[in-house]
This record gives sequence, C-alpha cells and structure tokens, in this order.
Amino acid sequence: MKIKEIKEKYARYDHHPNCKFVVHDYKDRNGKIVIVVNVEKVCGETWRDVVQAVRVSDGKELIKHGRCRPCDNLYEDAVDVAYEMIDKEEK
Repeated sequence: MKIKEIKEKYARYDHHPNCKFVVHDYKDRNGKIVIVVNVEKVCGETWRDVVQAVRVSDGKELIKHGRCRPCDNLYEDAVDVAYEMIDKEEK
C-alpha cells in the first residue's frame, strides 16, 4: 500500500475522528510504518494515543485491534510506544 492510501483508510480509525499520522522507518524486518495516533482535547488538555501501526509494504496491521497506549508527543514518543507495542505483538 502507499502511504497516502493508508492515511485515507485510517483517517477515522475505529471511530476516532482526530487521527494524525507519523511515518517512520524502523530499519528492521517491518521497514517503513505508518503510526496512527488519535489526538483529542479533553478539558483543555491534549491527549494522544497510539491506536495502530500499519506496515507500508503490505498494509498489515501490526497492533491488535482495540489496544491503545498514550504517548507524550506526536513524533518521538509515538515512535517509541508503537515500537514497544509491535514488539510485544510479535512475541
């Protein structure tokens, strides 16, 4: 899949209307990944949760549906959190 196709498909992933995307190449067996992060404003605070990671080469979802974890920012922390979630799914 192309990155643009993944972004279109996951724009409202699992009924999350405010999804943002981080593209990162882990330079491992997964290669380039699109990380789907739900961003919401709650009581004046911004909450970010990693909800999915999709491998660009074949479009495979690497995080089990329904799992999510908070992250502090949209890039560095999202990349780290997604990597931990992917690693746990693969074991």
